[in-house]
Amino acid sequence: MAATTIVNIPTQASDSAAWISWHKSLKGAFGRKKANEIFLAAWNKRGSAISLANTSELRDYADKNGFVIEGNVLTNITDAGSDVLDFMSDIFVVGKYAALGLGIFLGVATISLAVSIFRNPYKSARTAAAFTPVGRAAIIGGGL
Repeated sequence: MAATTIVNIPTQASDSAAWISWHKSLKGAFGRKKANEIFLAAWNKRGSAISLANTSELRDYADKNGFVIEGNVLTNITDAGSDVLDFMSDIFVVGKYAALGLGIFLGVATISLAVSIFRNPYKSARTAAAFTPVGRAAIIGGGL
């Protein structure tokens, strides 16, 4: 099994899915550390030719499995742009939940205020009047 796994090295024409699949089979046969060594040796032997296999998917997979595949300048710029877009997406997700939380808070506060006014309108008017200069003067003067 292990010998068959090593022999089935993807070629330069193979896509990233073939390289990922091969690494997974190496991990199953040899464990992660040895699989990473074998993978990187095969990857580096394929030369510096730009291939369709060097994708962000493969580089992310490599990063999650404890090894690094270097990209060229174009792929590094693409990855940086992808990271920025992921960050912006995360901000909008957080913003969505913050807005939802704020909406729920304001709804509860509004309902609470309405219930308070309904139960004791005189006390509510007096409390509201205390927030204005004229209302404070009326309360002090005994008007409310």
